[in-house]
Amino acid sequence: MDSYYPAIDGVVLVVDSLANCLSKYNDVTVIVPYTNTINEDINKPYKIIRIGSIPIPFTEYRISPTKNRLSKEFHMLVKEQFDIIHIHSPFTIG
Repeated sequence: MDSYYPAIDGVVLVVDSLANCLSKYNDVTVIVPYTNTINEDINKPYKIIRIGSIPIPFTEYRISPTKNRLSKEFHMLVKEQFDIIHIHSPFTIG
């Protein structure tokens, strides 16, 4: 997703709810922009991978630069071997 907590909007709430439900029966990983609130991630029943991001001025949102294809996070994602991938992202993370 292109946004995640601490930003709160409909997409964040829906994906969090879906990940909570799915994690009762499966391993779930949510990939979101990095913020300095990563300590809150440990309370989630699903895995969260935060990708490098920069703030979007005058908003609570962040965007991940497209140069991340060479980043350590990108290589970590390739090694994850996901069974199913759902991309909820019209912007750069997708």
